[in-house]
Amino acid sequence: MQIPLLGWLLQGIPEAFAITYLVVNLGLKQVPWRTVLKIGTIMSIAAYLIRLLPFMPGVHSVILIFVMSLVLTNVTSFSLIKSIVCSSVGIITLILCEFIFNGLLIVSGIVTVEQINNSVAIWVITGYPQVIMLFILGVVVNKKGIVLME
Repeated sequence: MQIPLLGWLLQGIPEAFAITYLVVNLGLKQVPWRTVLKIGTIMSIAAYLIRLLPFMPGVHSVILIFVMSLVLTNVTSFSLIKSIVCSSVGIITLILCEFIFNGLLIVSGIVTVEQINNSVAIWVITGYPQVIMLFILGVVVNKKGIVLME
């Protein structure tokens, strides 16, 4: 799905930082904010550019897992395997959050799929619950000291 520039600024960038925060927390006990900002910036640009390409739904998510894995490996001390595992968990968590929150909004009759797909404003607003949830999960992972593949 191609994202308008305004949608990317208002929803795509926060989502990239939320995923990055969760993923880095899954791999490190202490999260350096500079690392989150650096990776989040790279990932938000990468996600925007990848979504401009004419892929089937879901293909961009797989590509983003590998892009994030490569970025994590280069920016942090993560091994490639650890990067792939943490990135996969982060992207899968995002997909589950999108499915749950959008499903609840659609089933409750608040919005329709067509409204989400046809309105940038509705797409942005319906994307905030999963962004908030990803940040909350990142905080919980950090506070509980959960680290994948130490």
